[in-house]
Amino acid sequence: HLRGKGLRVFTYTVGPWADQTNAKRVSCENMGTWTHVASLEDVWANIADYYNYFSMNEKTNNVIWTEPYEDRYGLGEIVSGCLPVYDIQSELLTLVGVACLDLTKQRILSFPNDGEQVFNAMQSLSQRRCPASQLTEVQIEKIRKPGAKCRGHQVTAVVQGMQDSLRRGVVTGTQAFALGGQACHGTADLAATDSCDITATQRTNSSLILSADDHTRTVNISPGSQLYKALCVSATLIQNWRTTLDSGETSGSLPILHQYFVANPSDVTSHIRVYPGLGMSGDKCTDSGRQQVLEAVLAETQNTVGGFLYPKTMVITFHNTKAGTKSQMVRAAIDLANTLSQWDQINIVTSQGALFRQTSQATEDTKDRIRSYLQDISTQDSDVVGLLQEAASFFEVSEDVCNAVLFLLSDSALTPHNVAAVNVGASMFVKTFGGSANQNSSRTVAMEMACKHGGSWESEDVPAGSYLQFFPRSFGNIRNPVWFNRSHDFLSSPTSEPVITSCLPATHQGTTVGFLCSESNGRQLQDEIQVPTQCRRSQLSDDQRESLRRPEARCSLLTGKGTEAEGTTLGVTPVPPTAKGMETGKIIAIVVGCLLIAALVAGPLLWYYRKRKNDRVDGFLRLDFLTDEIELDGETDEVDSSTTAPLLTNQVD
Repeated sequence: HLRGKGLRVFTYTVGPWADQTNAKRVSCENMGTWTHVASLEDVWANIADYYNYFSMNEKTNNVIWTEPYEDRYGLGEIVSGCLPVYDIQSELLTLVGVACLDLTKQRILSFPNDGEQVFNAMQSLSQRRCPASQLTEVQIEKIRKPGAKCRGHQVTAVVQGMQDSLRRGVVTGTQAFALGGQACHGTADLAATDSCDITATQRTNSSLILSADDHTRTVNISPGSQLYKALCVSATLIQNWRTTLDSGETSGSLPILHQYFVANPSDVTSHIRVYPGLGMSGDKCTDSGRQQVLEAVLAETQNTVGGFLYPKTMVITFHNTKAGTKSQMVRAAIDLANTLSQWDQINIVTSQGALFRQTSQATEDTKDRIRSYLQDISTQDSDVVGLLQEAASFFEVSEDVCNAVLFLLSDSALTPHNVAAVNVGASMFVKTFGGSANQNSSRTVAMEMACKHGGSWESEDVPAGSYLQFFPRSFGNIRNPVWFNRSHDFLSSPTSEPVITSCLPATHQGTTVGFLCSESNGRQLQDEIQVPTQCRRSQLSDDQRESLRRPEARCSLLTGKGTEAEGTTLGVTPVPPTAKGMETGKIIAIVVGCLLIAALVAGPLLWYYRKRKNDRVDGFLRLDFLTDEIELDGETDEVDSSTTAPLLTNQVD
């Protein structure tokens, strides 16, 4: 359970009945030490052994001031200034003890004029810090006691050594990137041998693989240019490679090959630097060959690392009813499968049923089975709703779905019934083929289905990988390297042995500036890297999704129909409406219906009431003003009804 967590584990066994074997194994597999405490008298002599790990190679010539602490002999609060004493004749710099001077806090504060300032200065110097150096597995093995040596754990040591070297390199590379090329002083620091100039027997510090354009610019490179900055980032890692080499982490039959892949942010240029120098020949030494290697390695690395952090579960619904579109639809399905990494899951549903009983890991073997299966199936008319419902069931039964993707490939006309009948817990993308499926009415239905589930409609000419932009990936805060298998080494030969690769992304201010990777051809590492995938979910707002859709596929074109994803968060399996939610909807509908009925009944009644009221007013005016008399202030006066009646009528109105 602890393996791969990046922890240092120090184990202690106490007494004669303790399980010493497993305690030692835990420490060996996690870069720590094991100590056995035989009796109570041995506790104080052994329990502090782990301090050696933190103090070794931590040489400092600066006085270290402690925080105020209570003196055990009654002097009150005191502050100690200490200098470490080292055994410089030992193989590793070893701490022997400390020489200290104590001052009481009261004494310090009593200094004339600046006592408080002196005390505050001491406190600022007493801040805790992390050790500047990290011991390698080889160095830790040297400080382990004779009975605690980790012989028999060499494979684990190599794995840990590779990971430690990657962590050191990422810190170095990120710091160099932040300096914007100032970490290098002149183009001599950037020197690296062209991969095509290295023979099989040569050994150089590093070699470069550049794009065709950059390859011609290296002759006349100037500080401050993008190429200079990019090369400076990876050139600073030469010392890290030497440290790894000298530490013994690359010893034995498990060599480590460091590759630094610079991604393509706005202010650097893509390239690969390889430690030690690696020779290439043949077609790879042409401009197009270099470009192809560069693009293939960068794409494969980013896709695999991204797939580990953001695993997808994809189900393809293959609705093929016409022979004329089969080959094009098969090609599209295979291209979609090729966008997945070995960390993703896939299944495909056709008129003949599902290929797998459940989603399967998207390995090369799985993709080969999908190719063969699609080539052999026959064209057959089928119910698209039934296919989609079967596809949706795979998301419901699986417990480890992280980013769910449903693709509908169809060459048949879709109907409005299809929209209402499909409700799947995944981001849905609809790809249409042929004239029937691309009629205006069918295309509108395809857009409604996709918009309802937070996806997009795509025509047959849209590249297969366009859906990936709906699943943005961030490589920030990645602490542990990602391990994966490569079928062969891209930088050597397609016929080379499979390699085990470990990569750690380097980021600066949220931007991925590169990947530091190490490779090994040792099959012994296979059992050491069984690391479960993580689950980071890609989340986009409705506005963000709408901006990613092509202009002709925008949900706003549907004039209100299907323009919302109905609560679906893109990439996250949506929760189906609960019974409580459906009851609330029914209640609202009932209330609205009652209000409409009340309005229909009350309207005529109100009209009749107002008509009766107006009739009474008119009758009053007609009856009371037929005579020329009107009672004002209790007296009867003569009034001209021809002028008064219209005046009062207007007032009444």
